[in-house]
Amino acid sequence: MRPLLPDEEIFTLNGFMRFAERLGYRIITPSDNMKSTV
Repeated sequence: MRPLLPDEEIFTLNGFMRFAERLGYRIITPSDNMKSTV
């Protein structure tokens, strides 16, 4: 695998999660999600 370019980082899982948080989304694990909804 070649190193990712900065613009391609969004396509990695961690890159996408950081991008989503920047947009105001919160990526929550299913267990945390269940706790918050109960």
